[in-house]
Parts: sequence; C-alpha cells; structure tokens
Amino acid sequence: MSNALESALVNIETDFENKNLKFYDASKPPFRLYGVYYEDGLYRRLPYSVAEATSPAVAGLSQKTSGGRLRFVVKGSSHVAIHVEGPGAGIWDVSAITGYHSFDMYNGTRFVAVSRPGTAKTAQEYMFWADASRENLMTLNFPLAGTVSALYIGLDEGAEVLPAPDHDLETPVLFYGSSITMGMCASRPGMIYQNHLSRWLNFNYTNLGFSGAAKAEPAISKYVSEQECSIFVYDYDHNAKTPEYLEETHEKMFLEFRSTHPDTPVLFMSRPNRSAPGSVLYNRMQIVEKTYKNALARGDKNVWFIPGNDLLAPELESNYNVDGSHPNDLGFFSMANAIKPVMEEMIKVVKERGIK
Repeated sequence: MSNALESALVNIETDFENKNLKFYDASKPPFRLYGVYYEDGLYRRLPYSVAEATSPAVAGLSQKTSGGRLRFVVKGSSHVAIHVEGPGAGIWDVSAITGYHSFDMYNGTRFVAVSRPGTAKTAQEYMFWADASRENLMTLNFPLAGTVSALYIGLDEGAEVLPAPDHDLETPVLFYGSSITMGMCASRPGMIYQNHLSRWLNFNYTNLGFSGAAKAEPAISKYVSEQECSIFVYDYDHNAKTPEYLEETHEKMFLEFRSTHPDTPVLFMSRPNRSAPGSVLYNRMQIVEKTYKNALARGDKNVWFIPGNDLLAPELESNYNVDGSHPNDLGFFSMANAIKPVMEEMIKVVKERGIK
C-alpha cells in the first residue's frame, strides 16, 4: 500500500458482509476531487462565506453537490463500494430520488451503476464493480441535490490506487445558472448536460447552478470574476425576477467577469425553450443576446451565443421536460449535443493559448 493510500485508510462500521474491504477517506489523496471541496464537515461547491453573502437560498444550495466528481485509478479490486454520510433530506416532488440523492459511477466513459439511496436516510451504502485484472479509471458523480458530510471508498484488500490523470483540459470550465444548470430533474447525476460534455470532450468543470436562486447578486458576481477558469458558460436567465431585472444585471455581471478575464471564452445561453417570438421567454432571450451583441460591438472576439430555443431539438417538443420547465434526460442530452460543437470551438481557442 502506498503511503498516500495508507494515510487515507479509515476504520468505520459498514453493513457490507463477507467482503474483505478496506475503506478510505475520499477527501484525501490519492483520490482527486473535482467540482466540490471539503470544508467544515461538508462537501461544498462554494465557500460558505460567499454563499451566505449572496443569499440564504444560495447558502443552502451551495451545500448540494451537483457537479461534484471523485476520480481515481484502481487496480486489483473487483469491488468499489461507497459508504456515505450526510444530513437527512427530503426530495423535490418532480425529481427522481436517484438524481437527487444518488451517486453514479463511470469506468472511463462507460456507465457502471447508480446507488440506491433509500428514503429519509442519513447514510447510504452501495457496491459498484471493477475489473481487477486491469487499471480502471473510475469517476464517481456526486448527487445533484444531496448533502454529503463523509464519503468513504471500499476496495479489496491489497488493491492499488493511483491519482486519476489530468483531463485534456484541466483548468475548469465554469458554469453559472439556474436549476437547469444545477441539473434538476435528471434521473441520475451522470445525465446532466455538463457531465455528458465532460465525458465527450474530457474537460474539468465547476457547476455553480442554484435552483431558483441564480440572480447575479453582487457577492456571487464578484466570486465568479475571481475564479480561475478556462471557459465561462453564462446561463443566467431563468431566475431573474422580471425581464427588467435581467436587463439590469445580466450585462453587469458579464462586464465584471470581463474586467478580470479579458480574453476568456464566454458562452451565453438563454433558458432552453421552444417558445414563440413575442413571448416573455423570447424577450428574455433578446436581453441575453443583447449582452452578446454589445460585446461583439466592443470588439470582443471571445464570445459565443446559443439561444434557448436551439438547445432542444424541435422533434422533442413534447418529450424533453418533466414539468414544463426542467429537462428530463432526453432534454439534457439534446442540450449537450447542441452545445458540443460550440464548446469544441472554445476549447480549440483555449488550447491554442497553451492553457491546460
């Protein structure tokens, strides 16, 4: 056992029987965390001080782990178990429990399984599988809206664990937006559009989607402008209280980001919809597009725009959402397919600048 792995070894009580498993603290090397970090006993997407200064809603949602991933390479273990602890929580009435509270696992880009969280539990356990005869690059996607206070990985005794290799683009792509950005109502974490894109294009990312609470407040705008990122996907539209509020804040937040990231590629998107011109949704899309056109008029060559009605294929009109607003798995897959060619262009620009 390597020194790093030995330092992550823990002694915990689990319900796994007749399995000679050793458990390790996922917050420690050689395991690599992406999209979340461990602070004050919880995995978080945002420092609590920033979240609290933004709004009470963001303070709570920042503890939800959407976009969190744990990556590691394992050899010599047929089992990859998880033991998860966290405060008990309910479920949104239009969400699948496996999206809200479950972890899902990928071996490379191949889906392995999704955990079964049960209901109203403060802990969950699940056994995934691996090929003990070879090295397996495992990605464990955190729940979209669960709260996680501890995560332990169980492996066969004698297993070898190595840090996951860097992504092709390791400097994170930063996503900011609403509940759709957060991934509600995907059936499981791997189905959100960011995870599709991350698997297809092999990039790291951070998800700052906040359900009902993405309002471009000064504290979050300042925080976003201070983050190191390779690309910024600005999906702020859905939670603006009115079109007038959106017009007051949308370009303002972008310009604050531009003051510290003058050349970083930025993708503007309006909310995914297929509404007719003249509707409120179309008016909001025009406000987002105005920020984009103003940037072009200033000579900004590092901006892209996808209108919301291009994110969902017309033939999916009656099949892409759960509640008239939030995409289902088919909707998120459609979004990912629409964004992919644009993201490829943006990554090419980033790579040409030597950003890794």
